[in-house]
Amino acid sequence: MTTNKSDLNNVSKKVYPKSRPKTAIKENTKTGKLRKTNATRTVSNTSLQDGMSSDSDNSSLDSIDVEKVVKNESDGEKSSHGYFENQKALFQIQKLKFEKLKSQIENHNLYLQLQTSGKVNTPFQNESVDDSNEIDCVFPRFTSRELRKDKYFGNAKDTESCLQDDSFEEFSHKSQQSTPCFVYSDDIYYNSSDEEDCKNTAAWPIRDSLFPGVPPFIVFNAHDAARPFKLPKGRQYLLWKLTPITPHLLRKILLNTGFTLIDSVELQDEDTWLGTWGNNMRSDRFQVLKNYQKFNHFPSTSHLGRKDRFWRNTKKLMFKFGEKEFNFIPRTYILLQELELLKKDWYDDKGCEEKKWIIKPPCSARGIGVKVIDKWTNLRKKPHLVVQRYISKPYLINGNKFDLRLYVLVTSFDPLRFYLYRDGLTRFAVIKYKDDSHSLHERHMHLTNYSVNKKSRWYTANENSNSCYGHKWTLRRLLDYLADEGVNTTKLWRNIVQLIIKTIIVGEKSIVPSYHSCVQSNYNCYELFGIDVLLDEKLKLWLLEVNISPSLHGSSPVDEDVKGPMLRSIMNLAQFHLPDKVTIKSNLVHSTFDSRLYTKELSRKCKNKQLKYNGPSQQREDYLNGILQDLTGDDVRHLTRAEDELKVRGKFERIFPTSETYTFLKFIESKYYNRLFDAWEVMYGCCREAGVKYLSALCTDHYLLRDINNASSSKGQMSD
Repeated sequence: MTTNKSDLNNVSKKVYPKSRPKTAIKENTKTGKLRKTNATRTVSNTSLQDGMSSDSDNSSLDSIDVEKVVKNESDGEKSSHGYFENQKALFQIQKLKFEKLKSQIENHNLYLQLQTSGKVNTPFQNESVDDSNEIDCVFPRFTSRELRKDKYFGNAKDTESCLQDDSFEEFSHKSQQSTPCFVYSDDIYYNSSDEEDCKNTAAWPIRDSLFPGVPPFIVFNAHDAARPFKLPKGRQYLLWKLTPITPHLLRKILLNTGFTLIDSVELQDEDTWLGTWGNNMRSDRFQVLKNYQKFNHFPSTSHLGRKDRFWRNTKKLMFKFGEKEFNFIPRTYILLQELELLKKDWYDDKGCEEKKWIIKPPCSARGIGVKVIDKWTNLRKKPHLVVQRYISKPYLINGNKFDLRLYVLVTSFDPLRFYLYRDGLTRFAVIKYKDDSHSLHERHMHLTNYSVNKKSRWYTANENSNSCYGHKWTLRRLLDYLADEGVNTTKLWRNIVQLIIKTIIVGEKSIVPSYHSCVQSNYNCYELFGIDVLLDEKLKLWLLEVNISPSLHGSSPVDEDVKGPMLRSIMNLAQFHLPDKVTIKSNLVHSTFDSRLYTKELSRKCKNKQLKYNGPSQQREDYLNGILQDLTGDDVRHLTRAEDELKVRGKFERIFPTSETYTFLKFIESKYYNRLFDAWEVMYGCCREAGVKYLSALCTDHYLLRDINNASSSKGQMSD
């Protein structure tokens, strides 16, 4: 007897008992009464149907009388012989489906082997596929289980807030589309695991380091990609601690990568989580971080984020190096200690445009408490208020004032290493600008904050990130617009880079001591800053403020297109390792976190070398010629970390250090590591392959751990 697929679909009720069967009205042939019975349904599991051969289906099921099974079930046959015959037939059907699923998995494994060479020949196309987006369309994804709100989004409050960004049903639907569950690219891939319980089906989302001896790093999937259909049992150790400000886009990235999200209220053991994203905390609280945990802040970054502290740090550098070096900051006064200086400047005989001042609370955001005034009597004389000269001649587009939101990721403060994202946001005030005293009360004219202007009835949303429309653009669209207007955007970008470098350096002197005293491992910290900049009518850049917790909500297509890919790059640049507990239940031995690679302890040899090259009188020519001659294990660990970051920087541009940033070293207090990287960039900045090859040879010769004594070389273990 030959059985077709429709017959197979009729028994799906038994194969998938959790599905609610559809019902139909039929007439009972014996009684003549109408009754409900199971209607024929179509199996919706795409992954089971795709790739199946109809010939093999029929030949494999010839011995199974499916019609009899259906008849016995529908007629309610309960004889022992009929019942066990049905169970036997259903078992054979399940077994065949499992074998087909296993065959598909083997096809995936074969595909992965072919993909690593960059050339894939598939039954769907005869030509080679090099582009990752095209490869994504070749193989179907196995349908994942339905997402649970309480499991992945924490408590009901977190679930409700997540639904505001993307409805749960829509998100669940997206996660089950027929798209691949693997990441395919030249430098990022999923590495197989041989766990017995999921052999040939499980994959760890990791990428190899460029250097032998360095464990692989977790690869973070895109926020709009499909979730992995299955991970090894060790995924239970991929735990992320949620906070009230964890961005929804980041939650999606974590879920798509295989992390389990745990609400901080429900977290029973603080030693179990690997990462968290929240508000900054007191410096002494950083001491409780385990050496395998990552937090999205450095200690004492309020010296950048608080406007009063930032100005005090800037004044010290101005006093030492001159005001011209930091002339991108408007003249600033802090109340009440500088009230008399402000009054003297206020009544100085200058033009009317310099009689406008802007008042800002020292640590507020979203335009709260900000006010523009031009009369001394309107000044609130309260402690810690920051008063700045108002830039009254801004560059206008269509008559509207705007500012730039730039994103800067710092992966290390000693050595200083940070990246500028090559896209950002352009935020417009909704009311056309007027430079007169009668309009100073118009917040929608003078303030460009999105949180202020979105409440205006004149606000126009931009639904296309590729257009110059509405009151929010992407940074790249603004640069295109300015280029069309004849602006030298190459020079403008160079000026932006210099402003960003000096801005981060302002806080370096205060942050580095706290970092060394409060953070136990070089693995623990990274931080994203949102830096707001204004252009005046002469295209001069002015720093408005530094945000240590910039908004990362994807509230519009423009926001999502900028922040989604940026967050993924941030996670990859942070370089998370698999927790060492994974080695207990997988074959990934020597492929998990090793605290020795991030230790701050130095051998006597390292200390002597740093003392030699750390002197204030050390000339650049001296350390350029000698500091790379005898690299220590500590040197190699820092250099390999930086080179691995460059591999996954995405749209981030590393603006410090480079071969041209040595001119900024005079502003920096910590010297040795920054001089080491200056020499490295001069030597290998234009030929990184040679530098990677040199470091790889040193790693092969066990340089990574050479300077670590036995007392401090034990691996950090997660508590059971």
